[in-house]
Order: sequence, then structure tokens, then C-alpha cells
Amino acid sequence: SSTMPHALIRKANGTFSFEKIPYTERTCGNDESNTLPSFIGNPITDIFVHRARLCFLSGENCILSSSNDIYSFTKETTLTELDTDPIDTPASNKETANLRYAVPYNKELILFSRKFQHSLEGGTILNNKTASISIVTAYECSEYAKPASAGNNIFFTYEKGDFTGLREFYVNLSQVMD
Repeated sequence: SSTMPHALIRKANGTFSFEKIPYTERTCGNDESNTLPSFIGNPITDIFVHRARLCFLSGENCILSSSNDIYSFTKETTLTELDTDPIDTPASNKETANLRYAVPYNKELILFSRKFQHSLEGGTILNNKTASISIVTAYECSEYAKPASAGNNIFFTYEKGDFTGLREFYVNLSQVMD
């Protein structure tokens, strides 16, 4: 917990304090039946909130907290799969794709690695059964600047020798409707 993200908390008197976030401890199971999240012992490259879940990118995985408790990254029970359980899913591709950035886009989440853009999909109910990460495009992306959304587009940079370029990510709705 000492190396996990902290929170800047506004106090009633108008001052702020910088504190550790009280993450929920595992209450059932063991390392096989209720595994710890994959970010344990690995660098976290991005932190964000998606569909009321606290989320981390670490290595090839996107890790989402429980939807009941944003500070819980382990199951409430090992007897059954719950829709509220935390999600820890890898990017599915043949090449290693260390996920670097996440950007909300068109009710989805676009995940960026150095060579790929992925989509976290999960349907109406995002849970362990429905969550998956798939490649949507394959363009170089800079590891030095987080992509930014602007309206219906996401802009991201890439390096080409001594120069930097800018790419635009969007969905052509006319082709989707055909």
C-alpha cells in the first residue's frame, strides 16, 4: 500500500492532506481461488475511472476494481462469479503490448500501447465473462505524451526520427452503418 496511488483530500476546514488510499484487503480464498491483481509488483502506467470502477494499466493488463467498492481488487466470494467482481484482463495479441494509456471514447475505452490501439469491450454489463481487449488499429504511439480526446476524435503523437507527428483516431460512422 505504500507504493500504491495516494489521494489529495480536502478537509472541512479548507486545507488538504495527502494520504494513502485504504484499499480493501482480500477476505476470502487464497492465491489460486482469489488471485491478487496483476499490478502487484509491477509498474502502473495509467490510472483512470471507467464505468464506476477504479482502473489501472500495468504491463499487458487492464485491471478494474469491483463495481461495489472501487478500492477492492479481489473477489467478495469464491463460491460464485459475480458481475461486480474485479476484472483483470490482458490485451490479446501475438506481440507483447504493454498498455500505456487509456482514453474514454464513444462509450468505450481505447487503450494505447507503443504499436497498437486496443478497445476494452464488455457489452452492457462489464464483468469477467464479457470483458475483452482487442486490437482496433496498429499505429505507432509515443510513450511520452498521453493521447487526448476532442469531441469524436482522439489525437495521439508518434516519433519519426528526430520529428514528432500527430495522428487522429475516429470511427467512420458511415461505414459502420453499412
